[in-house]
Amino acid sequence: MMKDFLSNIPRRWIGALAGLIIALMLLKFGFWRLLFICLCAGLGYVVGQLIEGDQSLEHLIQRLFPSR
Repeated sequence: MMKDFLSNIPRRWIGALAGLIIALMLLKFGFWRLLFICLCAGLGYVVGQLIEGDQSLEHLIQRLFPSR
């Protein structure tokens, strides 16, 4: 249901909305607090993926730091 709704919205509008939300959060919290919030959200996402078993920690590290 939600996927169908989002597929009808142009990506530029989704990007504009995301930018607006980030800008408002930047004004409200400041740069360092917003950076901390984003890092915590990212860490929570990674931990959730690991708990669900979507990928292993080694696979995640290889994706973040590919060998040359």
